[in-house]
Amino acid sequence: MNWVDVKQGLSELKPRNIGLAFVLGLGSYLVYSCYDVIGRRYTHHNLAVPKVLSIAFVCYAFTLNLGAWAGAFALRFRLYS
Repeated sequence: MNWVDVKQGLSELKPRNIGLAFVLGLGSYLVYSCYDVIGRRYTHHNLAVPKVLSIAFVCYAFTLNLGAWAGAFALRFRLYS
């Protein structure tokens, strides 16, 4: 990877586009996290909604970077137990 080209490409991005990408990314994390809140309701457990949202948020990041087994299964099992 040519880091000079990467730096040049990033410097050419408009701040508005970077902000839009950040907002859309954050929105997708929040939507994904809400699936766990729905699951909380169906499983009738009493964890607080903010705790469920934070666990789901972290697991989503791990799922995107390390794969489904690390984020979706192993990390959720550890954090919820």
